[in-house]
Amino acid sequence: MTHIKTNYEGTNMRITMTGHAGYNPGNDIVCAAESILMRTLLESLEGASARYDEKEAYVEIVAPANPVNILIWDTIKKGYQLLLQKMSGAFPVFRQLKIICFSWFSLLRSE
Repeated sequence: MTHIKTNYEGTNMRITMTGHAGYNPGNDIVCAAESILMRTLLESLEGASARYDEKEAYVEIVAPANPVNILIWDTIKKGYQLLLQKMSGAFPVFRQLKIICFSWFSLLRSE
């Protein structure tokens, strides 16, 4: 199962993806879809840094939580949500994708 989690820490956002899709190891189109969205996110965010461990199936991206980066993450997050909604019929393993996000704006309101 793949987990994607977002945390906001001070002026930064931290996005982590862990786990394996497990659809077809070595030839996994589900993993490819999830991975290309994460790579697009990394290449698009301003001032982002990343740590990853391919063997452990772990990616962590840290970037400033500015309005542009939040918009980019919201757009990529929509891609993951579309994978869940549109592809889970054809590829039931997509139902195992968990997206855990905390809204930056709800955090601002709670302070």
